[in-house]
Amino acid sequence: MDANGSEAIFHMEGGSYTIDQHVLKVMIYTRYIRFLPVTWERSICLRVEVYHLYYLNSAEAQGMESGVISNSQMSASSQWSNLERAHYGRLHVKETQHNAGGRVARTNDENQWLQIDLNN
Repeated sequence: MDANGSEAIFHMEGGSYTIDQHVLKVMIYTRYIRFLPVTWERSICLRVEVYHLYYLNSAEAQGMESGVISNSQMSASSQWSNLERAHYGRLHVKETQHNAGGRVARTNDENQWLQIDLNN
């Protein structure tokens, strides 16, 4: 939400291999954050890192890439196969014979989600 309580809309400034940073202008006190892509070209893809979680009193990454957040803390609405499970949705996962290099939903619709449990 923005300062007026409206939804915040973020536009991608760069291409697929660039990092776009969007800073919220107001403090948000919440247990859940939902990122909902509404438009995309060809295939939908979203990479997100959330920084400065107030209750953790930290401006550091919270552990998605490093593995501090365990695989069991990650769940998803669906998966294409065992090669695209929820925990493969981590940043910088490399494709191997055991995974496809990312999380892929079984269907391409607005009902798909990836959930990270930060209370564990």
